[in-house]
This record gives sequence, C-alpha cells and structure tokens, in this order.
Amino acid sequence: MFGVLGVLGVRPSTRCCTSGMNEWQLQELLRARWLTEGIVIHEEPLFLAGWEVMTNWQRNDAHGRFNLPSADFVLLDKQGRLVVLELKMRVRSPGDCLRALCQVTSSAVGLPESFTLGKLAEAFG
Repeated sequence: MFGVLGVLGVRPSTRCCTSGMNEWQLQELLRARWLTEGIVIHEEPLFLAGWEVMTNWQRNDAHGRFNLPSADFVLLDKQGRLVVLELKMRVRSPGDCLRALCQVTSSAVGLPESFTLGKLAEAFG
C-alpha cells in the first residue's frame, strides 16, 4: 500500500504568480486549486488526501498541534500508494536539497507506521 513514487521538483506554473507569497500562502493556493481541479504530476492523476499532515495523521496547526514532523501534502496515486509532497519556495544549495529530502523521507517513513483508514479520512476532513 505504501511506496515511494519519487522525489519531484515542481516549478510553479507561469500562470501561478508566487512572487511575494510565503510557503503557507502557496500551500493554501495549491490546496484550493487541487481540491477543485485535481492534481496531475507527470501525467499521473493524484488525489489530495491531506495537507500539513503530521506523522500521527493529525493536522499540523500553528494554533494547536505542531509537535511532530509534517508533510505539506499527502496524495494517493491510482494504485492507492501514498505520495508525500513537500514544498520549498527556494532551494539554494545542495544542503537545502538534502534537508528537504530528509524532511519528506521522514514523513514517508513515519506516516505508514501509524496509518489507518480512519486516520486517512480525518486527514482529508
């Protein structure tokens, strides 16, 4: 049920103006768009299953729970595999890239350990 689809760098579309936006604003814009229009990466349709999902499947909330690593987006592919997507506004060095890879890998490893269908449903809600 779980697999790594791959590490992906996505350049913002020229139709999506991100100048002056912070990462949380971009997340909100993408979340709203993907909930209404869906998401396709490399011709693979994906389902948006959750956002700001911590490794215990609760939502990372700056006003409440934020004590565990979280993934910006958790997606499902056609085979039902989890895809963890982490946004970074800027990656300026190989070290930045490595830190992002470690962050997304931590989520990809931690999420399956506490997975249930109920927790997945709550992450979407």
